[in-house]
Amino acid sequence: MKNSTKRGRRLTPQQSERASTSTLPYGLRELAPPSEIFWGALTMTSDRILLRAAHHRDVLDVCFSGQIDHRLNDRYVSILGHLSQYGLAGERAGASVTAHKVVSHEAVSLRAYEIAQSGHGGSPVENWLRAERELLHH
Repeated sequence: MKNSTKRGRRLTPQQSERASTSTLPYGLRELAPPSEIFWGALTMTSDRILLRAAHHRDVLDVCFSGQIDHRLNDRYVSILGHLSQYGLAGERAGASVTAHKVVSHEAVSLRAYEIAQSGHGGSPVENWLRAERELLHH
């Protein structure tokens, strides 16, 4: 797994391929952008959803194709999605994340604790990454 970047942790190429193409029909899989895991504080305004990286420098617009749970406002989250230069309506925009799935860090923390208590866990970081993958991919 790659180290942290300004936008968050990245999946391995194999994990990205499986995550981004598993639901696409054969033939369209080559066109799917690779999925990544982004993380930070989610902020919802009246007209935008923003993801602020942990170091508070990078801010990305977040586009959701469905409904977003408003209880995630002002919470730290992990997002499975891909970078895009276009909004949902197809207009050219700044860099944004098109989100496929979102989980709160509270949920990841709880799952990481369960993994550690099961006796089948690893280090705290390994448990966190495993919990994050499980929650975002299921």
